[in-house]
Amino acid sequence: MLSNLRRNRILQGKTQLDLMLESGVHQTFISLFENGYRKPNKIQKKNLAKALKVPENELFSEDN
Repeated sequence: MLSNLRRNRILQGKTQLDLMLESGVHQTFISLFENGYRKPNKIQKKNLAKALKVPENELFSEDN
């Protein structure tokens, strides 16, 4: 099952590297978030959502 972060990234045709460059969140962390090994902090959530132009709650559930 794809994470919402990964699904949105792929639908927009972006690589993890693209997302890193646009959000300022390192690619290693993006991979960890997408695979469920880590949870992003508030700033990372905001930056990732802004880079993907979607609301934060579309990328991350409330418990993240």
